[in-house]
Amino acid sequence: PGMQYKMSDAFTFIRQVLDHLKWDKCCIVGHSLGAGMGMWYSALFPEQIEKVVAIDLASFGSMSLQKHVSVSRKSVKIAVDMHKKLASGGKIPYYNFEDSCGRAFMAANVLGGLGSITKESVEILMKRGLVKHPEKEDLYTWSADLRLRIPTTFNMVQEVAEEYGSKISCPHLLIKAKDSSKYTTDENFERILKVYRNHNPNFIYREFEGGHHLHLNTPELIAPTINKFLEKDFADPEPEKSQFDMI
Repeated sequence: PGMQYKMSDAFTFIRQVLDHLKWDKCCIVGHSLGAGMGMWYSALFPEQIEKVVAIDLASFGSMSLQKHVSVSRKSVKIAVDMHKKLASGGKIPYYNFEDSCGRAFMAANVLGGLGSITKESVEILMKRGLVKHPEKEDLYTWSADLRLRIPTTFNMVQEVAEEYGSKISCPHLLIKAKDSSKYTTDENFERILKVYRNHNPNFIYREFEGGHHLHLNTPELIAPTINKFLEKDFADPEPEKSQFDMI
């Protein structure tokens, strides 16, 4: 609570979790924003990450330099308005479970594209996305902090994304949903894939049918690929055993 989307904080949190668990190394499997966090954290601390799996995000989206000032200005104004709204102590909206899931379903399909998520997947997400009314057990409201709706204040140019991408040295699996947005231009998407391929011999790219939430809608499609990747010994010196061919 109280947080906005700020990447530097996310990396600090991951580091703190690993320190708390006393894990020297781990694998990261992330979707969307979580995929971006996992990839960039593996670039920052390659000694800690054995493998990284990124689902439906090739990189944090870049922005042309000419747009940065106006976008930052807009973000600050939205943040101020949002803090005023929260401080006013307005009425908290509550809905029954069915209505809550229906609203989340519509919002997700508007943001991710029609068919990007199923109603069953929404119900799974709402197990952590809703909190019960303190007195009426059949009513719910959202658990997420409204400040997460504030756009990122500071963005990046494509060269920053590519620099981080070039520093990912662990085995790296990128899964792309065919029916989902690339969250960047086609040109920048191809540029970041080229960076991964040129700098990481253990980079693997796979496309699957489905929308942005394909890991929830059809886990049976991508789970075998992820499992095989996580089980694979990329350090195996025998070339025929080092190949990762799943076609």
